[in-house]
Amino acid sequence: MHLNRKKYLFFVFVNMVIFVSSCSPQKSYVLLSFFFDGVPDPNISELVVFPDSILVADTSNVIIASNIVVRPLFVSHAPYSERKCGNCHDRGNMGKTIEPQPQLCYKCHNNFEKEYKSTHGPVGGGHCTACHEPHKSKSENLLISPAQQLCISCHDSSLVYNSEFHVDNLITECLECHNPHGGENRFVLQAWACYKCHQDFKQEFAYLHGPMNGGYCLTCHSSHAKSTDNLLKIEGNQLCFDCHDSKLIFENEKHQNKSASCINCHNPHGGNDRIFTILN
Repeated sequence: MHLNRKKYLFFVFVNMVIFVSSCSPQKSYVLLSFFFDGVPDPNISELVVFPDSILVADTSNVIIASNIVVRPLFVSHAPYSERKCGNCHDRGNMGKTIEPQPQLCYKCHNNFEKEYKSTHGPVGGGHCTACHEPHKSKSENLLISPAQQLCISCHDSSLVYNSEFHVDNLITECLECHNPHGGENRFVLQAWACYKCHQDFKQEFAYLHGPMNGGYCLTCHSSHAKSTDNLLKIEGNQLCFDCHDSKLIFENEKHQNKSASCINCHNPHGGNDRIFTILN
């Protein structure tokens, strides 16, 4: 009889559990929590908060305390941080860009293809996002990685550092000498980059030769190996005649000797008068 009673109670308990499990979560919680510990309360839900990626990347969130400036985690592209997604994306077409690169970028940024005689490969190909993130980045100028690391990801570091022009400048950032978008030749040197190693003629002369005044050393000089003296692109007077009209030059009574070298009388970089006369 005692055994039958246990079976009966077990039978009742099993049926009660089945019945309760078919009830609403709230009713089943009341009964199950009476018998068992740790039953989750259906009236309490776990709140999951996802951070706003734009707020996280907001460049205005700079904390100043005890003269210490804590920089934001990210640099943001202006349309992204201002939530102006429609400036770049077509919301009605699965968020695709309203125009392809680089036309989309040139709506706000300079058209470097028109600005430079020679453009850096990614610029010439219109691949802005090969170097820049479109929304946010941990690097300045929205670079996909720090500048030096980004350059070496495409340019063979062994070739770069073995160049005679780089041996003494291994710690120099690439962008100190090279323009990442374009320049006057395929080496895309920055204007005035030559002055990092060579004499600054701006400090020496009252008047500067045109190319010198504009920082365009490569108008006359090759930036790397050349068999000519002083790495000149062309030897002799012909380099001068590439810009100066030889007919007008030889009409001047002081230029009757056509075999004389121009630089015998004129300094090619500058001087203390407007014709850069060399004083003997």
